[in-house]
Amino acid sequence: MAWIALHHFLPAHFLRTLSWLLVDIASQGQLQFPLLFEEDTVVGEGALSSWAVRPREVSGSLPQYLQHRIRYFIWSNDGEVFYDAEAPENSNHISPRRVENAVSLGRTDLDGLGHWENKFDFPPNDSVKKLVSALGVVHQVARTPGFSGGIGMVTELCGSVAMPLKAVMLKHIGDVLADDDHWEEALELYQQSQSCLEKEATETWAEYLDELQGITRQSIAAALRTIRGAGQAAAYLVPKAADAGLAKSPLFLLNASHDTFMAQHFASGTFYFGPDRRAAILLEPLLLKSHDLASALKSWSDRDYREASSEFWSLLRRQIALGSSVEMRLTQAYYSRCIFDELAARADGQINESSFALGIRLIVQSVHIGFAEKMQWDEALVRAYVDDESFDILQSLTNAIAASAEERRRVAIELVHGWGLVLPVEREALARRVLQFIVDIGIDASTSFSHYLNLGGRCVAVLCDLAEKRPEFRVGIKDNVAKLIISKMQKGAFWKAREDALKLASLYLDIMTGQDTKEILLNVLTQLEGVDPAREDWPIVRPSLDLITSDEVRTLAKADQALNDRIVSTVLRFGLNQKTENIRLLYYLYHFSFGENIKEEELEQLQNVVREVREQARAINSSISIGSICALLVASSVTGRPGVSDALEAIRRTLKSALGEPGARQRTSLSFPFAYQAFLVLSQRGEKIASDAGMMVGEFREELSGILDLIINVWTVAKDNPSLFAQFSFPPRTYPDPIIVHNWTFGSIAFAKSIGEPQLGSVKDALDRAAENDSLKNGIASGRAVRLASGETETLTPGAIRSDSLMTFYSALGQRLVFLSNVTSEQRSEILDALLDQCLRFGPNGLDAAVFLAAGETKIGSRRDGATYKDYLKRLENSRALRLTLMPFLVAYPRRADA
Repeated sequence: MAWIALHHFLPAHFLRTLSWLLVDIASQGQLQFPLLFEEDTVVGEGALSSWAVRPREVSGSLPQYLQHRIRYFIWSNDGEVFYDAEAPENSNHISPRRVENAVSLGRTDLDGLGHWENKFDFPPNDSVKKLVSALGVVHQVARTPGFSGGIGMVTELCGSVAMPLKAVMLKHIGDVLADDDHWEEALELYQQSQSCLEKEATETWAEYLDELQGITRQSIAAALRTIRGAGQAAAYLVPKAADAGLAKSPLFLLNASHDTFMAQHFASGTFYFGPDRRAAILLEPLLLKSHDLASALKSWSDRDYREASSEFWSLLRRQIALGSSVEMRLTQAYYSRCIFDELAARADGQINESSFALGIRLIVQSVHIGFAEKMQWDEALVRAYVDDESFDILQSLTNAIAASAEERRRVAIELVHGWGLVLPVEREALARRVLQFIVDIGIDASTSFSHYLNLGGRCVAVLCDLAEKRPEFRVGIKDNVAKLIISKMQKGAFWKAREDALKLASLYLDIMTGQDTKEILLNVLTQLEGVDPAREDWPIVRPSLDLITSDEVRTLAKADQALNDRIVSTVLRFGLNQKTENIRLLYYLYHFSFGENIKEEELEQLQNVVREVREQARAINSSISIGSICALLVASSVTGRPGVSDALEAIRRTLKSALGEPGARQRTSLSFPFAYQAFLVLSQRGEKIASDAGMMVGEFREELSGILDLIINVWTVAKDNPSLFAQFSFPPRTYPDPIIVHNWTFGSIAFAKSIGEPQLGSVKDALDRAAENDSLKNGIASGRAVRLASGETETLTPGAIRSDSLMTFYSALGQRLVFLSNVTSEQRSEILDALLDQCLRFGPNGLDAAVFLAAGETKIGSRRDGATYKDYLKRLENSRALRLTLMPFLVAYPRRADA
């Protein structure tokens, strides 16, 4: 078991022996290795040997597990392998579970060991248990200041283990310490391991011990390099490398000669490298695995693009020569990314259109969808290179080979998606071509559960993303997108593609012609009529209902009572038959009128829905309670006084749950963090709700005043318990969510304002006290700053502005600038001073331009000699995006003599 944990120290011929034994012992003699694998026996000698295996076709969980585990050994993969956890085992059995425990032990660092030390389960076995104990000791050494004697305890634990396992265990424990940056202790264990290898050598293990000595010597040198410098490392390694011969110690020279070369260079204190005597080995040149990406990727990451390009091409032409498909395409994908990175780095000064065309060719030829999908396109690169000509090149490559067209189109869609996100707005003609390209492919392409076969669905998803992020480009294809939407909404299409088609329709409705809108609407209604509500086909039904109740459709329905009634009838048919949709049903019906064609039984069922939502609202420890409360308030014309009364009572109980008041639940309601949603509904629709509930305004405000008192108490409690404003999680969160704090602040102020000015002062005082807690301060400040319209004008004072954090300052800046017109000229001047000082402190930011314009020549000029101004100027010089916009404000205003 210890050897399984430390299998990374074994050369190929020993790993083969371990694998043979594992098959025999884990199966208790029922399986032999040749039944699981065909193999080409170990080729080469000693540490430079290799081993080739190929799994045979087998059945049964244990044989398949063993095949996977042994291949993971060969792949140097430390990942977990699935096994049958229900399989019987006895106390002495080396089962798959215990093998995986051993692998976990071998890959565990000191932090991981602190979590897993007592969970490793092994059969009675002296060496592996001593390894666990020794690692437990070094965990204490590393994590307990002043802990002494630990290395001696490790040595004692490993002392009785047979060689060479003892030396390997000491070496591995040293590696774990080195990984944790405890190099002194690691060096001591490396030296002890080296001593064992020298003094306890046996003829049986002679060749392997020599290999371990070379590895351990190199580790000793690495430790010396870290804690005593390159000189000590060179002094240790150079003579050992000089004494070693390639025939006698090939592994040591191949591994250590580069370290030796670099240690000599750094120890010399000059740029002179001296004679280069690094050893080299020709790995199997006709084996694909001998040609890897490591060197090219390193050059790329170092931004040595010329060298990286040479290495990528060197690798690619060999992979092509060997007839690779998978490896060749991976290299093409990386190579293209490297080219685009190089062009982006030089986009301001050098244009190389042939390199960009090569990059497009490589990524298209690679047909590597994942790479194309995840590429982040640089805006300057797209501006410099993406034009009609480059788009023509892409289209030509996409259609060049008929048999590969489908694969290449998938890559092309991802490329134009990335381009479209950052394409300059003035290139709307090109954007129109790009979007039409996506539409044309999407109409004819199929949809599927498989990402690989879902080209049509992906086209729709890409158009949705572009419609959300670049809505200005929609106009160019608004007359053509309806055909795509309808084609993907048909039955038989993959449900996700149908859902995205409905989303795409909702993103285009506001600019579509009335005829296209009506055609899509009627198509959706017809399809819904053929769906049985009992089937719970909600991934399609829900977005369909969202679409037919959208603002644009409501406009059509107001002028067409028959259409209005058909929509209401459809919504009722689905909502009345599904309890999970009760809340949504009330929201759907909020904007529609009930015509004469609505059946009596449907109206009756609607009241049953209302009763169900009332029940859900009263269950305040449910995650849907606040949603139910808001639905009752929004649809007050349907829910009436009983629904409104239940909603208000549920709000009170939710607030009390956080206060520990009599009658409250013992723990805070799951819905509590989102109770601000109900406050906002009440503040926006208070009079309408009171009217629908048949309540006098005074009576209704009295109810709301009681709720406001509870809100004020919540803020008082939150000062000492800010985690009230954290969402439920396991384990519980210990820090408030700043967005929830902001929203609670915003909602509390709006709610108090809707009741009356006297109550607003009490809320402000409560917020002032709560803001004394640093974890609530920024969220409260942000919420108050954006509520200027509700009377929070005290956040427009210089003192309040200067106390803002960066996030609070810029989030409130627009509202503050608007309200400058409501203050006196003297106040305006003081506020502008504060705003300008904060811009110079936090910026540059595009919003600074508005402050600079409002502040004017005098205020900016008087700050030119200040350190804050000079620091801002230096930061601005490093910001290519903002420099041209903001610099004119700073250089146009001269230094004021009266500063």
